Amino acid sequence: MQAEHEISVRTAMVLYDVIVVGAGVEGSSTAYHVASKGGKRVLLLEQFSALHTRGSSHGCSRITRKAYDQPYYVRMMQEAFKLWEEIEKKSGTELYTRTGILVFGPSGDQDGGVNSVESSMAREGIEHEVFSGSEANRRYPDQLTLPRDY
Repeated sequence: MQAEHEISVRTAMVLYDVIVVGAGVEGSSTAYHVASKGGKRVLLLEQFSALHTRGSSHGCSRITRKAYDQPYYVRMMQEAFKLWEEIEKKSGTELYTRTGILVFGPSGDQDGGVNSVESSMAREGIEHEVFSGSEANRRYPDQLTLPRDY
């Protein structure tokens, strides 16, 4: 028999198939995709409150791009952009603002430079434009002053 001051607490034990620790970009994406496939109970854990300012995706400016010097990153980002569009449609919320990007560097660069980025994008069929540093200076006179060999 219980004493008067004891409280009997019954809790339902919930079992999960997948527990994801960290609700940042990677963790949230993982939990979402596992849960959306159905048949799995998913728990997503985060140490901070929703919309906190401590994550790598926090801030007034971040970049999501297809401009990489490794072709596998370009392919990966093409798939990522499709997934962003899918979740925007499902949620009815714009999650990122689409803008352009300028990638610039010396015209004779080697591995990992602007020529490699252009080559990867061309190989993967990503629409892009190549122009000289002089042309960039002409197009963006108030924002850029690039050397002629760029």
